[in-house]
Amino acid sequence: MIKFLNKYKWVITGVILAAVLLVIAFISGGNVEEAKKQAEVTTAAATSDSADTTALTHNKIAEEATQNSTAPTEAASTVETTSLNATESLTATSAVHTAQTTTSAQSSAAVEKPTEKTSAPAAPVPVTKPQEQKPTEEKPTVSAKKRCTISISCATLLNNIDKLKLDDRELVPDDGWILKPTTVFINSNDTVFDVLKRVCKNKKIHMEYSNNPVYNSAYIEGIGNLYEFSAGSNSGWMYRVNGWFPNYGCSQYSLKDGDTIEWMYTCNLGYDIGGSNARGND
Repeated sequence: MIKFLNKYKWVITGVILAAVLLVIAFISGGNVEEAKKQAEVTTAAATSDSADTTALTHNKIAEEATQNSTAPTEAASTVETTSLNATESLTATSAVHTAQTTTSAQSSAAVEKPTEKTSAPAAPVPVTKPQEQKPTEEKPTVSAKKRCTISISCATLLNNIDKLKLDDRELVPDDGWILKPTTVFINSNDTVFDVLKRVCKNKKIHMEYSNNPVYNSAYIEGIGNLYEFSAGSNSGWMYRVNGWFPNYGCSQYSLKDGDTIEWMYTCNLGYDIGGSNARGND
């Protein structure tokens, strides 16, 4: 075996180098034909060297033993050196191929992704709603309505408080006014009774009445819980309009614009309030 290796070591080395060159050419994408030519040249050179070596072997038999002992080491060293060179060449070629691939990929990505320009969205145009026109309400002219003034007083009881029952004395205001003079609007057919009834309802003032068939009119029995005969047999409620005490019922007196109505409590048939000529509110 050793003789065979010594005899054909250069052939073996040439074949290995040729194979390495073919591998390097295939990986790096080089020209395969040129690699084959280089391999043939290397093989021919190795064959020539082998022939020379064979001739030297026949001529120098005495040195064969020495060469036989060193030949395997030299062959292994040569093969190892060749393998290292091939590995280094393969590594360098692979690095170059990887770099080229990376550069190509980056260039392709740069071409495929064009720069996108974003434009700012247009500002929305405000929409103005048309203003709703509310129909104007026609309010009645105040001057077109009639008005009158009405008041309710029990001031005479302040001087006759002892004639009232103890429970009724608390019903008398300190100033004698149940309703101070108040101006109100009236309708065209309002009577003194209509205005009194409406005002007491709006002001939450107690008022009690009854219908008198004899006089065909309403009769006022009590205002503010102060009734007829609360201060004796001659006491009760009377009314006057514009300073005059009518001698008929309050529901028969039709009002006109600007009239002044006064309801007053009497303790002596109207003599204490200037209404002696009248017979009461009926």
